[in-house]
Amino acid sequence: MCWCDFSSVAKFVQQTPCVHLLRLLPPLLMVPICLQSVGDRIFDEGLYEAARILFAHIPNYGRLASCLVRLHQFQPAVEAARKANSPRTWKEVCYACVDENEFRLAQLCGLNIIINADDLEEVSMTADDVSDEASAHACLPCWLQVHAPNVA
Repeated sequence: MCWCDFSSVAKFVQQTPCVHLLRLLPPLLMVPICLQSVGDRIFDEGLYEAARILFAHIPNYGRLASCLVRLHQFQPAVEAARKANSPRTWKEVCYACVDENEFRLAQLCGLNIIINADDLEEVSMTADDVSDEASAHACLPCWLQVHAPNVA
């Protein structure tokens, strides 16, 4: 349970015109569970830069990667996904990179997804659905893992 005044922290974060001022939150309020709740709330409201600062402070690398993707900061999103090391985060960053034609980064994410056989089929289907060659190339490692045994 968050013992800090959630409403006042959320209001402060939402009304802070200079995001760097978020670092000035009183240390008493810097309780990770409180910041997680505030971060989730402001993320849901689309204040991704403020949420990024909070999730980096906690740290919650999965949510940090989500913020960075929405801020179109794909290289830092891949680094956060690496630290989070969860299939859901890897997939989110991978698909966002493909959508934004960041194929080299998408390929790095895809290589981390194919480690888990349960996630392989889903990523492979994404590669099958991709129409342009560069996007398909980013998903190729995943596609090969699924379809290579069928090639004789």
